[in-house]
Amino acid sequence: MNPYRSNGLSKGPAVECFHAGLLTEPEKARPAPKRVLLVDDRPVLLELLKCCFEGEDFETHTTNNGKTALDMFNADHFDVVVTELAIPGINGTHLAKLVKSHRPGTPVILLTGFSKETTESLTTVEEIDEVIYKPFQPRMLRSAIRIILEEMPVSRDSSAIDARIRASSGRDV
Repeated sequence: MNPYRSNGLSKGPAVECFHAGLLTEPEKARPAPKRVLLVDDRPVLLELLKCCFEGEDFETHTTNNGKTALDMFNADHFDVVVTELAIPGINGTHLAKLVKSHRPGTPVILLTGFSKETTESLTTVEEIDEVIYKPFQPRMLRSAIRIILEEMPVSRDSSAIDARIRASSGRDV
């Protein structure tokens, strides 16, 4: 008996073997990209940040204004908000407070060029999940987002998160 059949509709060993790999290999679903809202008043920095996330598992949306960021946040779902402290419309701290009042589980990362003392005097722990001081390497921000998204449901201990970010980025937070 010929194992190769000319009729493509008939079932036989040759057809089953040919398609066996396709039928038995379950397709692996890719997780949905994490949606990141980036807020900074400098368009150049927003473009740089957006570029640093290309090819990663992130979908970025940008704006240069706190009020616009809040409108975007209220209209859509974001996994994390990354905001500069000094932005027009609504400053970064106020934006963080409003984000947390609408969706308390949403992590907020604050970017700032201010000193640690000034930043701490302008923010509170409840509003901000992580502070990243400028200048910073883009990989540090990517690492911070990944770690915070992993850790936030489990722990809000920022010192543990800081240690993981330092270890993964090779730089002090």
